[in-house]
Amino acid sequence: MRQILLLVLFFLIGCAPAPMAIDELLHQMDARLAWMDEVAAWKRANQRRVADPIREAALLMEVRKQADARGLDPELAARFMQSQMDAAKAFQEVWLAADSAPVSHPGIDIVDIRQELDHLTPALLDALQRAQAIDPELIHERAAVVLAHYPKAVRQQALGWVPQSSRSD
Repeated sequence: MRQILLLVLFFLIGCAPAPMAIDELLHQMDARLAWMDEVAAWKRANQRRVADPIREAALLMEVRKQADARGLDPELAARFMQSQMDAAKAFQEVWLAADSAPVSHPGIDIVDIRQELDHLTPALLDALQRAQAIDPELIHERAAVVLAHYPKAVRQQALGWVPQSSRSD
């Protein structure tokens, strides 16, 4: 009996970090996407386009620097963040297509929103660093649960950095 308990404990210790790392990363991605209704509302009110190539390029440059400082592959980090920006734009397009969609952070200025998003970037990169070697199949499986409240197109964009799973989302 003791050997079985030790085997179960060993199994749990060996397997627990992967799901925890995946969930941490997916929750960070979710936290970033949670601001996109407010971003879209600001863009609608200020007659701005969803895409902002200048801000996106600056963010990717900053992400590469932060990734390099963490010992994380800068190109992986840039692909990851590009996927998050693509998901954000997909979400904003869906939100803007809805005529009277509510916002989750009413009354927040775009400067405050950008500060919030900028504060999320280091946590996203730290979570990516912990999850980067995990089986893509596991990431896709967990994303189908953790990010289930987003349209499939948004989830697919957010996971654009993950190698293709043999399963469909």
